[in-house]
Parts: sequence; structure tokens; C-alpha cells
Amino acid sequence: MVRFMLSLLLLTALQLGPAGTPEARAHEAEPVIKAAQAVESLAGREQWKPAAAKTEALRKAYHGSKWKYQLLGDEEEYEQLARNIDRLRAAVRTRDRSQAVMTAADIVSIVKQIYSL
Repeated sequence: MVRFMLSLLLLTALQLGPAGTPEARAHEAEPVIKAAQAVESLAGREQWKPAAAKTEALRKAYHGSKWKYQLLGDEEEYEQLARNIDRLRAAVRTRDRSQAVMTAADIVSIVKQIYSL
């Protein structure tokens, strides 16, 4: 019976693959990080329409993976991330270049911090 349970556990682990590795977790964060970096770059060049579109893509990517942030990070981190996404949307909407660039950089930092553990 013990051999059967160990075999079942091993088979399950092999099927799941390296999902728990830092590389795999970082890959999951890529859509949010790439969108935030794109907004940072576009806002820095004051290209507001593409920045607004990327900000919306960022918001959708975050909401699609929100449950992961809730599991991986603590409440303060994922709530701060949500607030910063709202601040970024406002900064892009009001065409506040410096606020948009700083907030996008903060978003990247928070996501990397959540996925680093």
C-alpha cells in the first residue's frame, strides 16, 4: 500500500513538471511585467493612446491571475498592486508622465517581489 501511494505521488509530481520552480513562477508573471514595462516605456515617450491600451491589457492580465497573487503574496502586496494599477490608469488618463513611469516601475517591482518567494 505504501509503495502504491509513493508511486502515485511520484507519477503526479512528474506530470506536474517544474511548476514550482522560480523560473516557472517568473514565466507566469511575464504578461503583467511586460505590460507594465511597455506602459512605462510608452509613457516615457508620451505615447498616450498605446499606453492606455497597454494599461487596459495590464489590468486584464492582473485580474486574470489575481488568485495567484492572493496565494503567493500577502494581502498588503496584492492590494498595493491593485491600487497601483488604478493609479497607473489615472496617470495615463491624465497624461502625467512622471507618475505613470514611477507607478509602472512600482508594479514591476511588486510583481517580482511576489513571485520571488
